Amino acid sequence: MGHHMSIRKAKGSVPPPNQDSRPLAAFRNYLLSISIVPLSRVRSRHLHLYVEHLNYLFWVRSIFVKSRYHYSRDNLWRSVARTIHNSKVETLSVYELGVAFGYTTWWFMKQDLPQIIRWRGFDLFTGLPTKWRNLQAGAFSNDGEIPTIDDNRVTYVRGDVRDTLATKVPSWFF
Repeated sequence: MGHHMSIRKAKGSVPPPNQDSRPLAAFRNYLLSISIVPLSRVRSRHLHLYVEHLNYLFWVRSIFVKSRYHYSRDNLWRSVARTIHNSKVETLSVYELGVAFGYTTWWFMKQDLPQIIRWRGFDLFTGLPTKWRNLQAGAFSNDGEIPTIDDNRVTYVRGDVRDTLATKVPSWFF
């Protein structure tokens, strides 16, 4: 019985030429760091999440060749804000699916992004309706309270996204 995970497939994966290889290399290092842990000490639930994460990374690279992998939500948000700021888009409506505590909304409303003229957030505000991955139903609950964001561009819609999105988004969106 082997004590280490094999990462040969991950090591052999190289991004196309002229592409930033740091995200993939960092992820390979992450895999290498977990590969020295004896498998007997890794819970099968965690191993499944590592494999799921790796599969997702390779899927992103295969479909969106020029994509960049962000290791934190703040890093991703800064990249999105920079893209919006530098774009030629004059107006932008944002639809946030799953608001929880409103942190994403708050962060984007604090940025200098006059292109964002409307922000719609859809959520139950009582957490996840069902168990998802290793999170229990109710995770991310805001106890039914809609976050208070003092910005007239922001409107929250209470309800299951599957039921409320189609009633609040223009038909051309679909």
